[in-house]
Amino acid sequence: MHDLAGKVAVVTGAGSGIGRATALRLGRAGMRVIAADLDPAPLDELASEFSAHGIGHATVLTDVADLGAVQRLRSAALNAFGAVHLVHNNAGVALPPMPIWEIGDELWRWLLGVNVQGVINGIRTFAPGLIAQGEGHIVMTASLAGLRAGASLGAYCASKHAVVAMSKALAADLGRIGSPVGVSVVCPALVLTNLGESSQRHWPPGTPRPEGWDPRKDGSVTSSALGPEAVAEMIHDAVVTNKFYVMTHPEMREAVESQFRAVLDAF
Repeated sequence: MHDLAGKVAVVTGAGSGIGRATALRLGRAGMRVIAADLDPAPLDELASEFSAHGIGHATVLTDVADLGAVQRLRSAALNAFGAVHLVHNNAGVALPPMPIWEIGDELWRWLLGVNVQGVINGIRTFAPGLIAQGEGHIVMTASLAGLRAGASLGAYCASKHAVVAMSKALAADLGRIGSPVGVSVVCPALVLTNLGESSQRHWPPGTPRPEGWDPRKDGSVTSSALGPEAVAEMIHDAVVTNKFYVMTHPEMREAVESQFRAVLDAF
């Protein structure tokens, strides 16, 4: 989509971080924005900022792990603005670093429910309408962890590998039917968001909460931190140029390349 003015975007996880920054960037590009999140207070603050900038908007409390909630989000967008052109499946959660064998069933269900099932629900709910109208773009927030895996981040890496794979499959399926709907997958390294805080706030009941965990201080991350606004700018550019991969941290190329080289060497 080369011209975003007047179009409609749906952004999940829009209350903070990359989702919030992207929602505002798309609004400044002339889009009307449906902002979805689990937390009402950040949505209220975002709505005030939308209004201050004259951005047409609506906010919808949404649990992306619930297919019915995502379907209601689509209905709210259609009721508000009559169409959807861009969908950013951005909502996500994370776990503190731990060996993969220590992750219990409840934590697996919670993390995969948001990070994987949430994306599945977004694709199932919105892709058919975009295909039918012959126009649109779907953005998925994955992670550099969707391209490489290391110690202590097994569940998060597994979930983000799934997001990358679904993005590639979606693009291939759209290409097979000749659909012009675009797909972008965002693979950032360290971005200054409140992922740890929001993950702990929505921690599954009955499961011990991690104390003092902040993903921004994770020693396994060696890249320089970016502000979410910089990532939002890259997402905007990827949509208007129909770019599939959004790589935010070029200094991490070697870390990814070494893992892919090991695969190629195995042949």
